[in-house]
Amino acid sequence: MTELFDQYDYTHQRIQNSLVLAYLKEGSVNAILPQFPEVPEQTAHNWLDAYDIVKLQGRKPNPLGSVLYFLSQWVAAKDIPLERWYREYTPHRIREVLSTPSLHRVVDHIRRLTTRLSATALIITPQDAPEHILVGHDITTPNPQVGKTFGSLSLPMTYSNTGEPPQLSIKRVLQQEVFSNLVLSKDFPDWLIPDELQPFMHVVVADVDVAAYHLQIPWELTDSFSSPKLDGLKLTPLDQLLKHHPLDASVRSGVVEIASGHSSYINQPQTEPITWALSRLNEEILLARL
Repeated sequence: MTELFDQYDYTHQRIQNSLVLAYLKEGSVNAILPQFPEVPEQTAHNWLDAYDIVKLQGRKPNPLGSVLYFLSQWVAAKDIPLERWYREYTPHRIREVLSTPSLHRVVDHIRRLTTRLSATALIITPQDAPEHILVGHDITTPNPQVGKTFGSLSLPMTYSNTGEPPQLSIKRVLQQEVFSNLVLSKDFPDWLIPDELQPFMHVVVADVDVAAYHLQIPWELTDSFSSPKLDGLKLTPLDQLLKHHPLDASVRSGVVEIASGHSSYINQPQTEPITWALSRLNEEILLARL
């Protein structure tokens, strides 16, 4: 009988861990429930709460990577109307997750220089090494036809609830894209997140206001990086990242701009940091489509 209870506990724990990991990847309970038909929705929420998961409220936004992929391809086409590009040149898998009305809303916000959504990006550096930053390769969509270039280089970055305390936004990024294994083992380092922390810049990517924060971590935690969304997490010299063009398809939009803002701040600390900037993608759409 003891062996049966042990086996039940092991299976139960394995399902819990699998569900939590799936949520850290997808960011939506509704998106992962079909993978766990035996788990009621309320039970899923209870499990996530037991792991202290910072959830995103409301309906899951359109996949940012798919939006950015469409916009970058469309703006490069110059004079082709959005509807025609969507209908004739956009892969079917992108049309499954994006609609022309939603894309028109994004473009309208870009033209009006307004934003609709919020996100948080982290420049993570070891203590006393501000020119080595954490980056990884986006693996959330392994097929380029879905809308993201497989393996595109990215900073840890996720959507945020507009108006929430920055500590929650930062914790969500760390849980999903930096220390996922520590979440599963319930050893997540909450003490890393300062009580007061201000973004060193904001960058507008599509219709998303991305707040960028600098977070220093002790060297001993650099062996604990793990994420279901970013592969090959490693510390990279800042100057190597800055060699990329902001429109380089192998780098997520906004990443080079944030790295440049960080470089300016650490090299000229006596000056005011950048507080607001447009991504190069937004600039190109404004120039080409006004």
